[in-house]
Amino acid sequence: MLRLMTLQVALLAVVLGPRQASADFQLATSVYVNTSWRTIGPVGDLTGGGINNVGLAWEAANPGWNSALMFDDSNSAGWSNAIEVVHPNPPFLRYWFDGTETVGSSPVYFRKEFEIEGDPISGLFSFTVDDDAQIYVNGVQVVNDSNGLATTVSGLDLLPYLTTGLNLIAVKAQDQQGGQGFAGNLQLVSNVPEPSGIVLAGLGVAAMALIHRRRHSL
Repeated sequence: MLRLMTLQVALLAVVLGPRQASADFQLATSVYVNTSWRTIGPVGDLTGGGINNVGLAWEAANPGWNSALMFDDSNSAGWSNAIEVVHPNPPFLRYWFDGTETVGSSPVYFRKEFEIEGDPISGLFSFTVDDDAQIYVNGVQVVNDSNGLATTVSGLDLLPYLTTGLNLIAVKAQDQQGGQGFAGNLQLVSNVPEPSGIVLAGLGVAAMALIHRRRHSL
C-alpha cells in the first residue's frame, strides 16, 4: 500500500505541477515551384499583350482563383499540373502550362496550396519569371511586376500574409517576348510545440487512471 501511495504522489507531481509551457522547436520546410502546382492557360497565346491587359474576362468569370482554398482547379475545370520547361539561362528548369521554352499559352495561372505546421516565424520567397507576374498569398497581392522584362527576386518577405494551417499562393504569369517560364522556392520556418511534454502528460493521465482502477479493486 505504501508503494502505491508513493507512486500516486510522484505521478501527481508530473501531471499537476509545476505547470510550465511546453518548449517549441523550429521547423524549416520549403515549397518549391514544381509539377505539383496547378496551372491553366485559358485564353491561348497572347504573348506581348501586357499582363494588365490579358485574361481579364477569364478572371472576372472565375473569382477566387487567386484567393479561395476551395476553388475548383481540377482537371475537369481545365487545370492541370505544371510542366517542366528547359531554359537556356539559370534557373535552367522552369515551369509553365504547356508548350516549350518559347511557345505556349500566355498568360498562365498557377495555384499551390500548402500546409504550415505551428506558428510561422519566417517565409522568404525567391522566384524568377519570364517575363511578368502578379503574385498573391492568401488573396493578398504581394507582387505586381509589369515591366515586360524577365525578373528575379530573392528573399521576398511573405510572413505577414502567412497563417497556421492551409495557405495558398496564386500567380498570373505573362510572356512578353522570347522565353517563358516560372520558377521559385518559398523557405518557411515555424515554431512547433515540443511533442515530449504532450506525450509525458498523456502518460501521466493514463497512469492516474490505472491507480484509480487499482484503488477501487483493493
